[in-house]
Amino acid sequence: MLRPLDQAGRLTGPFKGAVAEAEQAAAICRGAEKAVADPGSALQFPIDVRRAVLAEATYALARQEKQPARAAAAADLLAANAQGPRDLYGAACGYALCVPLADRPEAGERYAARAVELLRQAVAKGFGDQALMKKDADLDALRPRDDFRKVLADVEAAAAKGTKPK
Repeated sequence: MLRPLDQAGRLTGPFKGAVAEAEQAAAICRGAEKAVADPGSALQFPIDVRRAVLAEATYALARQEKQPARAAAAADLLAANAQGPRDLYGAACGYALCVPLADRPEAGERYAARAVELLRQAVAKGFGDQALMKKDADLDALRPRDDFRKVLADVEAAAAKGTKPK
């Protein structure tokens, strides 16, 4: 109904571009639904949509409490397609959510180590939201780990000095 008005350039103010945004949101939802079944299916989308689809699929899979391996695969694809520190942070959160779902301690350790590695990469690329890292429940499984506390301490120290973390 709004598409003809949008195409004619008759939508203004907050409505201008709303049709395209709604269509992109719908594509992300449809893509995420497919990516829950097969994370690799997200690769068919343009990069911006792909990243959003992979983020949604990663979180959906990790929260299903059944498929940590598929959630980890989606998180890996998100990291591989990352366009910046927020994508890497999202992939780290996906991995961290897999830790308590692991069926074996060594799998949980692999998920946790990968999550911390991705956090380090996010920080190295400029992620410095220490308040989010401190309170984000997605990272709860990492809190007892020394390597996680080291990353957080590096972010805090850099913020105190007004520099980027190392």
